[in-house]
Amino acid sequence: MRKLKVRSTPTILIVGPDSKEIDWHTGYNPPPTRLFRDLEKTIRGVDTVLSLTEDYARDPNNVETVFKLARKYQGRFTNEAYSLFRAVLELDPGGKKGSFDYQGEKVKYTEYAEYILRVREFTQSRTNPEPLKEFVKKYPESPLSGSAYRVLAIRFPEYWQMAVAGSPNDPTMMWIFLSQAARDKSQRDKAIELAEDRWSRDPSGMDPTIKRYLAELYMLEGESEMAELLLGESFIDDETSSLVRTLWSTADFWAKWKKHPERVEAAAEAILRIAPENVGARYQAARLYVTIGKEEKSLEIFGPAFAERNWDSPHDLRQYARFWASRAKNLEHALAAAKRAVELDSSEAENWDGLAFALWKTKDYDAAMKAEEKAVQLSVSSQQLMYKRQLDLIKKEKDRKK
Repeated sequence: MRKLKVRSTPTILIVGPDSKEIDWHTGYNPPPTRLFRDLEKTIRGVDTVLSLTEDYARDPNNVETVFKLARKYQGRFTNEAYSLFRAVLELDPGGKKGSFDYQGEKVKYTEYAEYILRVREFTQSRTNPEPLKEFVKKYPESPLSGSAYRVLAIRFPEYWQMAVAGSPNDPTMMWIFLSQAARDKSQRDKAIELAEDRWSRDPSGMDPTIKRYLAELYMLEGESEMAELLLGESFIDDETSSLVRTLWSTADFWAKWKKHPERVEAAAEAILRIAPENVGARYQAARLYVTIGKEEKSLEIFGPAFAERNWDSPHDLRQYARFWASRAKNLEHALAAAKRAVELDSSEAENWDGLAFALWKTKDYDAAMKAEEKAVQLSVSSQQLMYKRQLDLIKKEKDRKK
């Protein structure tokens, strides 16, 4: 029995009846359709190791063939890859004979081959940074420069800031640098500076892991008030709200396409576990239950009992009333809640608009129009157009019902 050399997982190895290797695919990057396309090409004999080897034997000067074969062997971690990458450099030192797509950008065959060989030189020596320094000097705009600096930084921490700068959209690179700086005081000032720059460019969307490591640097530097800004009382609320939005959005996607109701229900239950007292979360969970036909669950978490608990909150009552009135369900309680909101604060245009909406859905058109006119009267200019449009819709429906 022949033993097949598999050095990485996952590896898909295609062999013939004679155990001769035809092709292989190593590693996996989503989506799965990409892998299926590659396997279909293998079945058709396109760019397989076998076909590329045969092409290489016929024309050893074809740069594209040599490069594709080198990439195949690179996935198997064999020395043949390095020999072939060196051949690419010899055949096309100027980088004029082709490029390929690398992480959404075009990279020349020669540039990639040189990067792989420079990394190998560095990892073999472990003490000489010159091979990779020469690469980034030669290709300062290369999408590979960030990776080159990262390889350098593992051995020489002073290169972390260049690694981060070379990979501006990679949060992983940033938090690795920050965690490194926590152990190396000489790196802290620059690490904090780069992280604060990213914070200023995206104040509400900074990666939570970056926040955690930046907060640690602040604590090490005796700036606990800055750590509080990142991971203080609002952090839990912000992250909880973000998770609720993500769960709701994903569940709403499946509900829209009328698929996987069990996932929709699971998301609603998760939302309630995460934020049981949050009115907005209850509202979103109730919406999900309604979409999968579980109205009784919606009433359980966002029904009359909810209104009773929030009987002194006009905002919550208004939201509750509109939720049920828009669905023409639970109308008696929805109208009562809308009236209570106006009773609590009759100076708020939105409360009158909510009452008008509930009255409209109960077919009390005259009362609805009076309430909407009051909303128009109290509203600021940005709201008036919306309220006037609703008033027109109520009038038109009343006329149709005559």
